[in-house]
Amino acid sequence: MIAALRAAEAEQDINPGPALQKLTEMLVTITERYVEGKVGELLDDAELHNVDPVPRYEPLRVASIFTVAVGFGAVAAYAGLPAQLQSLVAIGAAAFMVFVLYKRAARPMLDAIAPFLGGGAR
Repeated sequence: MIAALRAAEAEQDINPGPALQKLTEMLVTITERYVEGKVGELLDDAELHNVDPVPRYEPLRVASIFTVAVGFGAVAAYAGLPAQLQSLVAIGAAAFMVFVLYKRAARPMLDAIAPFLGGGAR
């Protein structure tokens, strides 16, 4: 579905009038079906025809964050840092990777775990 929306959006550069009409119809269809609870069938099969699915990078992102955190923790342990500092290095590396991989979406994620790290609620 995301690939179909991206294709319709990209067509606006070539043929703006009809492409905008098509995109609007697709968004209205998605909205109506979502409200009706038809989340498994937000678009018709005809609109999804000849569209390649969007690749999912989420497992790769999570694995990257985990690998970097463990790697930095291991380097900190090898360097002989105290255990508490090793944990901070690993957490800092993980937080840095979250910001690198998720960009603007990282802030709300870190706000959600702030109470567990000693941050107050807003």
